[in-house]
Order: sequence, then structure tokens, then C-alpha cells
Amino acid sequence: MRPGIGYGGSCFPKDTQALIQIAGHVDYEFKLLKSVVEVNRDQRYNVLRKLTEYLGELRGATIAVWGLAFKPETDDVRESPAFEIIGRLLEAGAVVRAYDPVAADNFRKGLEHPNAVYCSSAAEAAAGADALCLLTEWREFADFPLDKLQALLRQPLLIDGRNAFDESEIAKTGLVYYAVGRPRLNRGIREQSPALAF
Repeated sequence: MRPGIGYGGSCFPKDTQALIQIAGHVDYEFKLLKSVVEVNRDQRYNVLRKLTEYLGELRGATIAVWGLAFKPETDDVRESPAFEIIGRLLEAGAVVRAYDPVAADNFRKGLEHPNAVYCSSAAEAAAGADALCLLTEWREFADFPLDKLQALLRQPLLIDGRNAFDESEIAKTGLVYYAVGRPRLNRGIREQSPALAF
């Protein structure tokens, strides 16, 4: 019950669709559950909206992605939000540098693209990127030294899709930080709009 970029995996997506279908068989329009599915899908698009808000054009941008599994401590990528987010980034012309501690091989089977680079470490993925998007809340990522992260990134943009980072620690850095349901921290020089949470 934590805010984030939405659920994935083998259960929630299948079960919610099954319940909607069962309701339809008895002529009941399950509006509440349909809204749950719609909101869940829209949450992942907020990552893309925040990237565009800060960077403008995504074509040619290098976006680091930390986390490919639908949840930490697994190599399961079934219905992972990362598929749709990375797919949209690639469609927009971005180069994606992705890393996951254990799920990269499984993810690569579902998404091969010349502009999708699968890295062997979190630092390798972040090096020279215009932004970093955290999509799975592995402990390794939350423990990554923020000063090192800022030094690795070409631009100081961190989009935390799982609220994995400590805001008080982020506030000590020059990182422009978007989390879910929280105000943006550390206004960047490219920011023009008021602080928004997603």
C-alpha cells in the first residue's frame, strides 16, 4: 500500500481483469475496479511526464533506469511497469541504459532494441545519463551514495518511482528529485514550472 508507479507481476493485472470480466457477465459495470486499472497504468506515464517537463525533448537523451523486475528480491518481470516506460522512452528516441541486480536477462528476452543498453552495475547505467529513473526499490539503489550518483549523471535529475530515497538526504544534494505524492525537491536550472508531485 505504498505509492509508486503501479503494480505488476502475474497476479494483480490478471485478477483485476478477470474480476471486471466476471462482473460484465452479470451485467455489472465495475467502475471502481476499472478505475483502479486505469490509475495503475497512468502512474507509469508520470515518469515520462516528469522527464519531458525537465528535459523537454527526449530524442537523443540518455536515460538511466534502475530496476526492471516488477518488485525487488525477484527476477520476475511479468507485467513489469518497466516494459511500458522503457518502450515509450525508446519510441521517443531516447537511449536507455538499464540495470537490475537479477532481472536483466529475463527483461532483455522481452525487450531487445538497439537503443536499450543493459549494464552490469548501477554506476555504469547512471554514468553520463541525462536522468535516472528508479523503477524497482532494490535496497542496493536506496543505499547508493548520492554524492557519487550526482557526479555520475550528466544532468542532476532523479525520478524516484518507488519513493526509495530519504528526502532529508536528497535535500543535502543538488539533485532535482521527483518522487510519488511528494513535492519536488531542489529546483533545477531548467525548471520553469511550480513544484508538482506525481
